[in-house]
Amino acid sequence: FLVAEYHRRKRHDDAITLRWAGFSRHPSLQAYEQLKRAADKSKAWGDWRGKALAALRPTPVQAARPPRPGNWSDSKSAVLIQIFLWEEAPKTALEQARAAGCPVHLWLEIARALEKESAADAITIYQEQIDPVVARTRDHAYDEATKLVQRVHDLLAGAGSSADFAPWLNAVRARHKAK
Repeated sequence: FLVAEYHRRKRHDDAITLRWAGFSRHPSLQAYEQLKRAADKSKAWGDWRGKALAALRPTPVQAARPPRPGNWSDSKSAVLIQIFLWEEAPKTALEQARAAGCPVHLWLEIARALEKESAADAITIYQEQIDPVVARTRDHAYDEATKLVQRVHDLLAGAGSSADFAPWLNAVRARHKAK
């Protein structure tokens, strides 16, 4: 309400300041979108976008640490990835995910976003996510793994690399024979 009222009264800087406070306290894609809408009203998004992204990037000490093993990342890194996907910059999202780690659901979003732009990267991500998905050992996990296998098949076929599918699938089957 207050942000809308500030905009109505042409007090755009106050609206942006309020949105920035919310973003700073609880960084999220939604808070980023709200900050953008507020900053767009005064044509100041370029400056605020840079400030928001800088607030989410790791400090030099944090950046020097290796990514956490597995599919985990800190929440700021996950928010950065979501932002890059929202901004339709999947390559940048992929770079962030590779640098800082990423939860499984975001890896899959990155892969979907990359399918047209970079099928090879999408295939690699899908192939890397099969084992963690199967490891969950629930029925729906197997269904999800089957869908990922199908995506790999379709993308390899689209790239003219169908011959690569059977050996890869045989290796997956061998690793998960009991399942």
